[in-house]
Amino acid sequence: MKLKGKNKNMDKLSDESLVLAYKKAKEIELDVNFIQLLKKEITKRKILIRD
Repeated sequence: MKLKGKNKNMDKLSDESLVLAYKKAKEIELDVNFIQLLKKEITKRKILIRD
């Protein structure tokens, strides 16, 4: 499944919520495309992730 287009709901997440969602998605091994979408938004916002 390929996710296309801009997800407007992603813009509504705070930076902290976005990072938490990304970490949790990786932890529970959600769909790779969803994780990539989160990572792309994190990169776009220039957020540093601390592990």
